[in-house]
Amino acid sequence: MWKSLISTGQQATRATRLQFAKATPSATAAPFSTTPSFKKGKDPLMDREALNPERSETAKSGTDGEVAEHPAAFDPSKTSPESEHEATAEESRQQGKDDPLNMSPANKDVSAWRGPTEGGPVRNEDRDSSSRPGTTKKNRGIHVKEDGTHVSYRD
Repeated sequence: MWKSLISTGQQATRATRLQFAKATPSATAAPFSTTPSFKKGKDPLMDREALNPERSETAKSGTDGEVAEHPAAFDPSKTSPESEHEATAEESRQQGKDDPLNMSPANKDVSAWRGPTEGGPVRNEDRDSSSRPGTTKKNRGIHVKEDGTHVSYRD
């Protein structure tokens, strides 16, 4: 009788082991996807092989390449910025193009120092200043109308 009980218990234990083994798979399958990967194209600014000449901080009206196209850029007799600007402006006028050195330090009219208020906003030109430096008047008498609508100060 004990044998039958033990064998029945072993069978029950085996059955539960098989159920747990079936419930948890040993290896998980990787999901399959047909979505194409979205890769960003190369950033043209980061390409070290490409030349992207742009205006630098010194010349706002032309690139270095546009300035180098003029023969005056390589003329050894023109060494000052002013003479370089005049020669480039004359060559640009003859070719019917804009001067690449127009907005650069070579043009003294544009690159001259300006005062701190020149070119600034114009505010309250037509009225006196509402706040002035100095001390406020204190211990002044206050006059209020009988209806309470008007307050004035008496000095």
